[in-house]
This record gives sequence, structure tokens and C-alpha cells, in this order.
Amino acid sequence: MFKFKRDSQYRTSNNERYLPLLAMLVISAQLAAHVLGPRSISMGDLVLPGGILSFPLTFFLWDIITEVYGFQRARQIIYYNVICQIFFAGILYVSLQTTPDPKIIDAAGFTTILGSVPKITFAVIIAIFLGDYANCYVLQKLKVYTHKRHLWFRLIGATAIGEAITSIIWVSIFYWHTKIHPDLIKLIYSQYLFKIFFEIILVPITYLVVAFLQNKDDFSPTKKYLNFDPKTLKITASK
Repeated sequence: MFKFKRDSQYRTSNNERYLPLLAMLVISAQLAAHVLGPRSISMGDLVLPGGILSFPLTFFLWDIITEVYGFQRARQIIYYNVICQIFFAGILYVSLQTTPDPKIIDAAGFTTILGSVPKITFAVIIAIFLGDYANCYVLQKLKVYTHKRHLWFRLIGATAIGEAITSIIWVSIFYWHTKIHPDLIKLIYSQYLFKIFFEIILVPITYLVVAFLQNKDDFSPTKKYLNFDPKTLKITASK
């Protein structure tokens, strides 16, 4: 029997045990949005993209990451997220250039569905840089101005700004000069209203998740996570 010794240097820091999971969830949600985004759906008078659930889920996760681990950690994950989006789109683009098996009936369907991923990735990358970044930045600033009070106000306020930027940018870039969805204004405000409603519904859940992480990750409310070293991934914390 082999026995492996536990080495503390390979363990996740006590205040970051759940951060890798949150990072993978937010990246997975946005990758799903790439595939589902071009598929428009309708809910009453609202016209929504197929990935409508993915976008508000990412903001829900960004809110938790920023509130618990700080803006600098959120910014680091945003950068890594962009790398993952480019890597994902690159794999799909190269794979779709190969010749499909003619015996497969739906072979052309893959190109139809996934062929738009590189374009939507370009749109989403810009939206991530501006929309997600704005959401996390505003949430952190509001946390300072409100002295860490009124979390519900900070969540909704930051999301309102971030989602507006994200919706306008990715819809405008992805659908510009196409006939896939001519009513861009309706698509933008429809999904924006849905996202804000989704955010309001998730506020109580956000409170619970934030409280859980602050307790389980040995989080100290007196600490402000200000800086991190991108080479060593170490956080510099000060009281």
C-alpha cells in the first residue's frame, strides 16, 4: 500500500477553499451561453436569447466572488475566464474545419449551431471585460461607501450597471449587420428586464451563500483583500 503524505503547501488556503469551484461554475455558465446565445426564445412579449439563464447566473456568481473574496480575486478570474473563452472557441473553430462523416444526417447541424461560437465569443469577451468588470468594481466600491451594509442594494445596483453594459455590447456586436434578429432594441431591453428580475429573486439566496462562505472559508470581515501576485496567486491582506 502506498501512503501519501499531506503537504500543506499543496492545500488550498483556508479562505479560498470554495473559490476554485465558483470560478469553474462561472466559466461553465458563460461557455453554455456561447452555444445557446444565438437561439432566440419568447416569453410573452419578451424576446430573449437562448442563454438567458446563463448570463444572470454568471452575475450571481460574480457577486458572491466579489463580496466574499474581494475585487482583486474577481478581476483575476475575469482574466482567466477570457482565456478559457478564447480556448473554447478556438477548439470549436478548428474542429469544425474538418470534413464531417457523410453518413451522419445531422453533421451539418453542428456547423449551423456551433459555427457562430467564434463570433459570439468575440462579442462576449468584450462584454466580459466591460460588463463583468464594471459589476465587480461597482459592487466593491459600494461596499466601501456603505461600510459593508445594505448588501441587497449593492447587489441590485451593481448588476443593473453591469447587465446593461453586457446586454448592449454582446447583442450589438453579435447581431450587427445580420438578419437573424432584426429587432435589436427589443432583444436588449427584454433580456435586461429578465436579468434584473432574476437578480432580485436571487438576492435571498446570495445572502445565504455569502454567509456560508464567510463561515466555512474562515473569512474575517475585518480584512480587506487588496492585492494579489498573479505569478504566485498569493493574496496580500491587510486589516
